[in-house]
Amino acid sequence: MGGFAVRAWRRVLDKAMSTVAGLLLGMVATGGATGVAMADTFTYRATLYGVTLGEASIDVDEHTGSYALAARLRTAGVGALFDDTDLNASAEGARAADSVTWRRYDLAHSYNRKFRRIAMRSGAVAVINPAFSNMGTPPATAAQKREAMDPLSAFYRLGQMVGAGGCVGRIAVFDGRHRYDLVLGALGTAEVRTAAWRGPVTRCSLRYVPIAGYNPRAANETRRIPEGEIQFARVPAGQWAFPVRVRVPTPLGMASLTLTRRAPD
Repeated sequence: MGGFAVRAWRRVLDKAMSTVAGLLLGMVATGGATGVAMADTFTYRATLYGVTLGEASIDVDEHTGSYALAARLRTAGVGALFDDTDLNASAEGARAADSVTWRRYDLAHSYNRKFRRIAMRSGAVAVINPAFSNMGTPPATAAQKREAMDPLSAFYRLGQMVGAGGCVGRIAVFDGRHRYDLVLGALGTAEVRTAAWRGPVTRCSLRYVPIAGYNPRAANETRRIPEGEIQFARVPAGQWAFPVRVRVPTPLGMASLTLTRRAPD
C-alpha cells in the first residue's frame, strides 16, 4: 500500500479514535440530580466501510458528588497493521447536577514505538515525560489553561449538558499541550439499531476548534478537522445520555465508532 494510504489510515486512527475517544470517555454519563451511584462499562468498535480499525472500553464510576473515568483505546484488526496505538487514560473530580470540577487526569500513550505519559492536577503544572519538543505557536497561556478542563472531565461535562438539555454546549479543553474548544450543535433525532441499542437517538454535531498549542509547520495539526456527528441514547429513568455512535469524516471516507456492549444495561 502506498505512502498516502498509510498516512491516511493513521489519520483515520488519530482523528476517529484519539480525538473522538475523548468524547466517548466523557459523554457516557451525566450528572443526574438523583445522586444515585452508577457504574457502567461501555465497549465500542471503530470501523471504516465495515473494516475494524480499533476498539475502546470505558468504565464510568459515578457517586454522589464525584466521578471517576477510566478508558483504554487500541488499534485492532486492519488498523493494527498500520498503527500500534494503545492509549490508557483516567480522570476524576467533583460533580453537581450542572457542573464539573476536575481534579486529576492521567494519560499513558503508546504509539508507533513511542511512549508518552502525561499527569495533570488541578492548579499544578502538567508533568509530561518525555516533554514535547514544541509546545505550539503560540503556546497555551496560563490563563487559557486555568479556564479549561482536562479532556475526560470536559466531555463528562458535555454529557451533563446533553442529558439535561440537548445538544447545546461549548467546553474549553487543555490536554497538556493543546488548548481547544469542543462545540455541540443540534441535528435532530433518528431511530437506530446496533448490537447494544435499538431505539431513538439524539443527533448532535461536534466541532473541534483549535485555540493554542499547535505547531503551524505540522500539517496534521493545522489541517482543519471536519465536523463530526454523535448519536446519544437517552434513558427514560434518569437525566443522562450515552453515545451510541460517533461518525467522523476522514480522507478515506466516513469512520464510525459504535457501541457494541454496555454492562450492566
